[in-house]
Amino acid sequence: MKHHAWKFFRLAIVALTGILSTSTSFAQLAPTIEKRIVLAEGAGYFPVLLRLKTGRLLVVFRSNASHISVKGELSVAWSDNDGKTWTSPHVVASGKDDHRNPAMVELPNGDVLLAYCIMDGYDATGKKFMPTIKGIDPRTAKPLWIVRSHDHGATWSAPEELNGTNTLIEQGELLNVFGKMTVASDGGVLLSLYTTPRDHHTTYERILRSTDSGHTWSVLSTLGQDVNETGILALPGNRVLAAMRTNKEQMLLMTHSADGGKTWDTPAAVTAPDEHPADIIRLKNGDLLLTFGERNAPRGAVAMLSHDEGKTWDPKTRMVLADDAPSRDCGYPSSVQLPDGRIVTVYYKVDDAATAPASTSLRAIIWKLPK
Repeated sequence: MKHHAWKFFRLAIVALTGILSTSTSFAQLAPTIEKRIVLAEGAGYFPVLLRLKTGRLLVVFRSNASHISVKGELSVAWSDNDGKTWTSPHVVASGKDDHRNPAMVELPNGDVLLAYCIMDGYDATGKKFMPTIKGIDPRTAKPLWIVRSHDHGATWSAPEELNGTNTLIEQGELLNVFGKMTVASDGGVLLSLYTTPRDHHTTYERILRSTDSGHTWSVLSTLGQDVNETGILALPGNRVLAAMRTNKEQMLLMTHSADGGKTWDTPAAVTAPDEHPADIIRLKNGDLLLTFGERNAPRGAVAMLSHDEGKTWDPKTRMVLADDAPSRDCGYPSSVQLPDGRIVTVYYKVDDAATAPASTSLRAIIWKLPK
């Protein structure tokens, strides 16, 4: 069953919510936490972490602003010693309007692509969006942007407009990207994109594709409606796995494509409400690791394993990585595995929403899977 049947399965998905809400009652695995590190203070929203071919750990995140603020910038930091120490943050995208919502990938040639959006339409305070006028959002119809690094994140090119979304922009849709881009079996780069129409009554999750290392793009498919912030991972055989965040329940739905992201299976719920968004990586032993934010108390970041290419996710493999977030504004974990099998996961937390971003921090956890 493909994505065009999406609405017929909403009731079934909601029915699963009651079952999954008991997932925390399962016996959970205990990961071995080796080290916890504060990478940045006063910053850290929406991190995306990569392990480059050189071994460098490169993370991009939102800085200089709270969750919603016109002052937002994007910064990077990196570690060349498997996460033991990190550089100070370095701003890579900034301007008079809000720079936010990064997506990143290392290409086969070693270049690093960083996509993001620029949001305007703030009121005079710079902390709230202006109300819509006759159904038209002042943030609507803005392009996405890309910068590129040829030296493993140390320096970045001037921003270029991400093309291929003109039809969506002409329709007045607000565009946002998310998480890790992924390189498919055929060499194409896939980018998770969610869009919000003028009426704000729904969202659409789409996949953009580039066949020339991110220079040109086109809309490949629509995964579903009423979903956003989708983690994607290319699998062997031109398959793709996607974990979508729902608008209403704020849970994760997993869907699979067998044709490179053109069509998608019926999604299935894999987390309880308020557990999102997703990051998916392949481990050295062949398992898939799903990390996601936990916004139910105690809040922080959680991980779970799949032994069958993402077809099923065993709730008995749930691992709490962090439970130190006092507010719901937290999570967005992103993970990589080191050659020795250890895993590095970054996430953010806000200690006091009233004082953000001063009370915001970006944190890294170096940990091992339980035996």
